[in-house]
Amino acid sequence: MTRRELAARISAGINDPEQVFMTPGDLALSIDEAAECLAEEMGAVHRTVFVEQRPGTTYYHLHGIGQDLIAPFRVWDQARDWRLPAASLTELDERMRNWPTASGEPLCWFPVSWDIFGIWPRATQGGGVLRLDCLAWPRALMDDDDEPELLAGDQDALVVYGAYEGLVKRMDPDKALAVYAEFIGRQKEGQGKAGARMSATSFQRGQAGEYGIPNPGIRG
Repeated sequence: MTRRELAARISAGINDPEQVFMTPGDLALSIDEAAECLAEEMGAVHRTVFVEQRPGTTYYHLHGIGQDLIAPFRVWDQARDWRLPAASLTELDERMRNWPTASGEPLCWFPVSWDIFGIWPRATQGGGVLRLDCLAWPRALMDDDDEPELLAGDQDALVVYGAYEGLVKRMDPDKALAVYAEFIGRQKEGQGKAGARMSATSFQRGQAGEYGIPNPGIRG
């Protein structure tokens, strides 16, 4: 649906055809805000970016790569065409006490926070390229003919969220709470739900079919 169609459905749903309680500007903001909520909860929007490996660098910050990125969920070593398995800081601590100083060919990646991830061991030489598949924020809709970056089956949730905000503006808390509960339910059951979370045990398998850290052949 276009933004115009979404806005019209919201207005009809709250019986506000003249767009008094929810102005065109309010509707546009509500649709963008709802899309961000769905993208964060469902992992519905993905971006693929490429990062040059820097010698001696363990940690990489997503803000230096792309402003709309939320978190990586898959990392590839392009030179080897190999998916790096995800590990946790606990796994690294258990495997090698001095892992922060180890260097060599990357064997795994690990989440540090939503916007920071690490590569272990850190690269001895630069020049390699990592491909990151990331959860991302949706782009804001530019005009009434623009369409959201969500599956068609999930776009009804944008209408539900807009109706919730309209009911709040109309001071109708009981109906607003009921509609918001419907929006939460649509988040949980969304067709575009990626299921990715910042936990090493939930990340996808490496190419070798194993979780965790491969047997290291590194220096340090």
